[in-house]
Amino acid sequence: MLHLDCKFKSKIIGFLYRIPMTSILGDTGNAIYGVAFNIYVVLLGVSAIGIPGGISKLVAECLAKGTMQDAKKVFRVALFYTGAVSGLLSLGLFVGAEFIAVQLNGMEELILPLRILSPTIFIASLMAVVRGYFQGMNTMLPTAISQVVEQLFNALFSVILATYFIQYGVAIAAAGSTIGTGIGALCGFLILILLYKKNDPTNQIPITSTKPLFKSRREIIYKLLSIIIPVVITTSIFSIFSVIDASMLSNKLPSAVDYLRASGLVETIPVSGAATLSTMEIVTSLIGQYTTKYFTLINIPISLILIVSVSAIPSISKSYALGDRNGLTDKISQILRIGLLLSIPASFGLMILQSLLCILCLRNIRMVVNLSCMGP
Repeated sequence: MLHLDCKFKSKIIGFLYRIPMTSILGDTGNAIYGVAFNIYVVLLGVSAIGIPGGISKLVAECLAKGTMQDAKKVFRVALFYTGAVSGLLSLGLFVGAEFIAVQLNGMEELILPLRILSPTIFIASLMAVVRGYFQGMNTMLPTAISQVVEQLFNALFSVILATYFIQYGVAIAAAGSTIGTGIGALCGFLILILLYKKNDPTNQIPITSTKPLFKSRREIIYKLLSIIIPVVITTSIFSIFSVIDASMLSNKLPSAVDYLRASGLVETIPVSGAATLSTMEIVTSLIGQYTTKYFTLINIPISLILIVSVSAIPSISKSYALGDRNGLTDKISQILRIGLLLSIPASFGLMILQSLLCILCLRNIRMVVNLSCMGP
């Protein structure tokens, strides 16, 4: 259970560092960072979201059958495939950053953050391959350690760089905070590589069968895609909707704000000093509230459920490979129960306590952070 503890800590770190980031960047800076990060998450999902599960399933089958040579082959093929796809997506994001920022979102400030985040897609995707390999070997600790390291460096450098660059404006500070995301991914990847070089699990597991489990590399890619594509479709929907929402808000909110201003109701907009701000400043601030504060709370129960489900993939795959139907059914039932146990209370809690959570958990915490920064 140590790996679950580490993963839980990494999610807590990811939640907590958003508090000083919200205080430093404000709603305007958080809008730039949040929209850029959501676009990055969608593209990362295409190249990496299903990779750990796909690799861990195939490697776990190799482990169950005793064909360790096939486990190595799966790892190499997945590394090549993911590197090619993520490399193209990284290049596409870098080249198309201006079109995405200006034409789709109407926010020129997004260009620099998107270009900074583009190489992170490549790094994070390769990291997903190594994590999936370790998970398939039923060794979850390297994955958990890398996640904690990734989040620590991400949080540290995001806050430091945002604090330093805020003197040049919130747009530059938001771009600086995205550098922290790249640094965190790079550090997590390097930790995984060190752990792989030091202790490759396949070197300690005897080969009990020389009969190849997979006939060719094409078969491995086909099996990977058969696992990855459904996962990408189902898990990317939430991220894609968030990007669509942000784009719609950028295009539809200005007319709504202008209507409220003409009606003398601009003060009802939940933005500090709304009457003295331009329409686009108000819109950007509202988008910042939506993409960071709202999604930060929503993602907590989702992340906890994903931690449990991903951790169970190797065990489920092993039961499937060995034909243990009873064990397979029992494990899947347990995961569904845990998911319902976490999701149902979280859904009702967020629905009933929505206003109280937003006010107490976000505004009051930000006030505490501001007071602590002033010193004794």
